[in-house]
Amino acid sequence: MGLTIEDLGFRSIEDKVILLTGASSGIGRSTALLLAKAGCRLALMARRKDRLESLAAAIGEFTDTEPLLITGDVRNEDECNAAVHSCLEAFGSIDVLINNAGVGVVSDLSMATTEEYKNVMETNVDGVFFMTRAVLPVLKESGRGDIVMISSPAGERANPVAPIYCMSKFALEAYTAGLRLQLNQLHDQGIHIRVIDVLPGATDSEYWGIREVPREKFMTAGEMAAVVVQTIAASPEVLVKKIEVEQFRFQG
Repeated sequence: MGLTIEDLGFRSIEDKVILLTGASSGIGRSTALLLAKAGCRLALMARRKDRLESLAAAIGEFTDTEPLLITGDVRNEDECNAAVHSCLEAFGSIDVLINNAGVGVVSDLSMATTEEYKNVMETNVDGVFFMTRAVLPVLKESGRGDIVMISSPAGERANPVAPIYCMSKFALEAYTAGLRLQLNQLHDQGIHIRVIDVLPGATDSEYWGIREVPREKFMTAGEMAAVVVQTIAASPEVLVKKIEVEQFRFQG
């Protein structure tokens, strides 16, 4: 007799409506594929339309359920609001928001440009604020749901390579903790919204650009996507507040 997902404390997430940002590459793309295989109804947001269309084609290879593709930039408040509106028009509800969109840049703080700084902070901090604020009224009205933050260990331990990125993730960690505390105060009103903080270690993705890094030792985007989906599939009575994942791959 084999184990079932119920034995492991998981639930089916089939038909859950999930709004995922940064869906066109890396962890976001792999997460979208896994969620589609689970039978979720997906609203996939990213800036690159061609990448979204490629992802939709990949999803279409194993399911007839078409995702809603939203070409938009989380740095833009109006586009975040429009994304939530489009999702509600298409599916009538939202069960899960995955704040995955993020960027990083290697920076010498004495030479970093204002444009580099704004791009990181507006994507990693403002974008999460805009998207979460737009989704919260929907989740509160339904009385439950999940908000998943894709953060980083750099939000707890700064490094000299990408200090602006670290700054943005420290801010995200503070926002996530404060949001969870606020939502916990709604339990007496019958509102149960989980805030789940996922901190991926080094993952092979476009984040690294052309830097020479040992990608063969990194986790794959698919491995991290599996962790993200597991947090959503956990029993509604269980809240994994924070999960930090590190690469653990031996070579030789």
